[in-house]
Amino acid sequence: MKLKKAFLAVLLLALLGGGVGTLARYHSASGWSLYENRALAGAPDLTAQSILSGSAASDLEDCLRDHFIGRDRLLKLSTRLSLLRAQPVVNGVVSAETALLPEPLGKTIDEAQLQADAQTIAARLSAVQNAVEGYGGTFLYVHVPEQRSVLRDRYPDWMTDDGAYLDAASSALLAALQEANVPVLDLTSELTARADELYFSTDHHFNLYGADFVYRSVCVQPGVQKWGVSHVKNTILDAKNPFLGTYGRELFGQSRLHESLAFYTPTIPYTRFDNGAPSDVPLIDVDENSQKTVFYAAYMGGDIGETILKTDRPELPSLLLVGDSFTNPVEALIYQSFDETRSLDFRHYSEKTLTEYLQDYQPEVVLVLRDDVSCLKLTGNGNLQ
Repeated sequence: MKLKKAFLAVLLLALLGGGVGTLARYHSASGWSLYENRALAGAPDLTAQSILSGSAASDLEDCLRDHFIGRDRLLKLSTRLSLLRAQPVVNGVVSAETALLPEPLGKTIDEAQLQADAQTIAARLSAVQNAVEGYGGTFLYVHVPEQRSVLRDRYPDWMTDDGAYLDAASSALLAALQEANVPVLDLTSELTARADELYFSTDHHFNLYGADFVYRSVCVQPGVQKWGVSHVKNTILDAKNPFLGTYGRELFGQSRLHESLAFYTPTIPYTRFDNGAPSDVPLIDVDENSQKTVFYAAYMGGDIGETILKTDRPELPSLLLVGDSFTNPVEALIYQSFDETRSLDFRHYSEKTLTEYLQDYQPEVVLVLRDDVSCLKLTGNGNLQ
């Protein structure tokens, strides 16, 4: 038995070595999949323990699957054929007449669970509010709908969308926040009414026009306006670069739907820091002269744990904006109305709790921005302490 195991181990080692050698000749066993938005599997760690346990074989399989020659071309072809066959869902994406949408979550409404999660989130936000108001600042929770929510009518008539669940989740949270006396700016109705103008049709976020609407809406809130905050009007334009949104990317760029990523040229000078280090990442990374494909990550360079924008205008207040990717285009605009703008994404930031951060910096205005798909998640930006 021991001899058999040893023989199998040697055989597997030879196969693994041959596979990795082949891989090394044709493709680097690392990197990032642009279309799948994920890290590609690296070469397996070939140790006696990993070989005998079988993990090396599994890791090699993942590596070869991610790096075989012509992989992207084959995946594009497969996706194109699926779209031509008019499959209702391709790569998790529903190709509607005027929009690309995610396959519905299929969640059932559990009122008891929604209420429990809403109460938990409300209690956490109430504690943050108390911390902010304790040093004299202003706190505001900003609630926005996601693309699948505002474009729910674009799903095929026979397909059940997520609208009922998202409405129930939003209602539960907003009621809990009202009960806890947490200030809320709910922009659901306004953003939904102008969804064609303010949201991408191939990505799950609002666009820069939508972000500017959020920015303007925040600035007129009495608690924010008392600090002398006002909206800065910008000339927003649609870039000529091809844009690949979340769902266009998941379809490997094979969708017939195309749209632009909006941008503007910042005129207020700033100094930027990302995760504590000086950064030269532009607020909106668009070079129209290159005709290079752009992604939603063009806004602020994507999701970053902590970003600080300093404008050296001490007569203006300071801002802290907490949230996930929906805050990115808002950050690129709203910094214009503040002396210093800090943003935190607790999916990527863990150095301090939010309460500790507030104690250290005491920003005059604190905004927490969440969308209706993620608003009841208790982790990441839902786990504010």
